[in-house]
Amino acid sequence: MNIVIAGGGVSGQTLAKELSDEGGDIVLIEQDPELLEKIIGRIDITGLAGNAASPKNLLEAGVKDADIYISVTSSDEINLISAIMARSIGAKFTVARVRNPDYTHNHMEHGQRDLSQDLGINMLINPEQVAAQDIAQMIKFPQANSVEYFSFNRVTLIELHVKESSPLNGMTLRRFGQTYKDVLLITITRRDAVLVPGGNASIEGGDNIFVIGSRPDVNSFYKKAGYRKERIHNSMIIGASDIAYYLIDYLNINHVDVKMVCQTYEEALKFSEDFPKAVIVHGDTSDQDFLKEERLGTYDSVISLSKYDEENILNSLYALSLDVDKVVAKVSNVSLLKILGELELHSIVTPKYIMTNRILKFVRSLTERSTSSVEALIRIADNNVEVMQFLVKDSSRIIGVPLQELNLQENTLVAFVSRKNELIIPRGPNSIQAGDHVIVATTLPHVEDIDDFLMDSEEE
Repeated sequence: MNIVIAGGGVSGQTLAKELSDEGGDIVLIEQDPELLEKIIGRIDITGLAGNAASPKNLLEAGVKDADIYISVTSSDEINLISAIMARSIGAKFTVARVRNPDYTHNHMEHGQRDLSQDLGINMLINPEQVAAQDIAQMIKFPQANSVEYFSFNRVTLIELHVKESSPLNGMTLRRFGQTYKDVLLITITRRDAVLVPGGNASIEGGDNIFVIGSRPDVNSFYKKAGYRKERIHNSMIIGASDIAYYLIDYLNINHVDVKMVCQTYEEALKFSEDFPKAVIVHGDTSDQDFLKEERLGTYDSVISLSKYDEENILNSLYALSLDVDKVVAKVSNVSLLKILGELELHSIVTPKYIMTNRILKFVRSLTERSTSSVEALIRIADNNVEVMQFLVKDSSRIIGVPLQELNLQENTLVAFVSRKNELIIPRGPNSIQAGDHVIVATTLPHVEDIDDFLMDSEEE
């Protein structure tokens, strides 16, 4: 697959590395020649130094023959213009990152069509807006680290931290399956290890577990396993970021009262004008004495979204010390994530990870396969496990074979099946049918087709 990427920032580099590892022929357009040279030295790609909004540069980069053009420069305008030009030059599919709420928020607010339809761009992605959606989902499960939805929002995947006092501590996977028959535990993370569960394994205090099931069944499990389900009634947001701009709307829809702490007077003025229902205050977002005066400890949830990762981490730890029910921190520097795993923060949001996963899902969904198509892709457990949803076609080799007879690749689990009006936790005698939406968890990288999970005869 021929892919042209514009923008050599963190997002562009991550996408170039991921898509190159998946076998794509990548050309990266980056305006800074020194940065481009460093990237090419680390990643097996080719590059072009120049402005992505130049038709000459797009042609030189091979956009005319590109399967996909992805623009993730620091400028929304360049991303939009270059994606429009790339499509007119000959790129089959185009993706553009846009961050300014004016391009997405106001357009949809007035009941207009998706802006991407008007511009002829296949995918417009706003990582801050998607991050806000993820935070709004987390708020529904105050004690969950993360929440994802599949199968048209009918299936929930939830990540939970297991405390020493939890009834799950010491429970074997076999007993877990007998006790909670309507959900499935698909992965355990324990310190630096990622465990694909077996019947004799046990859950330990300190583990993070990933459980999947229908939305009502996950709700029921959440309560039975000792996690509190009280609704979040109010939230303090610290930091006037674009994520906050989208998040206030989502929280208002869910009837959550919002107090917003802005670092500058200009930010406070803008947010107070745009969100008259929210309480907007101006003050130092890193000053814990000021946050205490604003009664941070009395809020059901605290969400720290300032532009400084360190500030977000410290604010979150302070909120945890005051026993706030739900604490969320935005962390952009992915190198900090492993360190943070030891701090037991409730939830961490990394917009770049979210955006990369969405674009990878889009790219894999374009691969022409006669046996299945990729409908969703989520990475969990520090990106070590992929949870993918496939639409199974009638030519797939897995159709009609009982799961207990399928010779699947190691560390692969068929986790859930959505069939018309049925939601099924698959057991050994069950088989998959054409038209099923099948969710699979795997540690295998770069899977594009459900039949790839089957071992070939020479591998057996």
